[in-house]
Amino acid sequence: MKATAYSNATNYDSESWLISPAFDLTGYTTATLKLRHAINFFSSVDKAKEEVAVMASTDGTNWTELTLSSWPSSLGWTFVDTTADMSAFAGESNVQIAFRYTSTAAKAGTWEVEKVSIE
Repeated sequence: MKATAYSNATNYDSESWLISPAFDLTGYTTATLKLRHAINFFSSVDKAKEEVAVMASTDGTNWTELTLSSWPSSLGWTFVDTTADMSAFAGESNVQIAFRYTSTAAKAGTWEVEKVSIE
């Protein structure tokens, strides 16, 4: 997944969500989301942490932000492995994850996510 709102030398206000199909965690007592991600063109790493998020839901309406264990230490195309505890969703039969991206007309960063799995 690659998210940005920079096009033709212009930054745009945006909010976009990439939402997974529902998956079943029935029978699980713990669950961990694993992924690799990179951030670039944000005004700072801290700003990227405010403007992108990984969310989870059991009804597609009420979303909970997941806490990622690690972030890149600087802006660039260096991918970092990270995890998020999804144990609060273990045992649920209708779980979705979403990647939420936001930007402003002042600055639109780029977020890339790859190798997503739930274990």
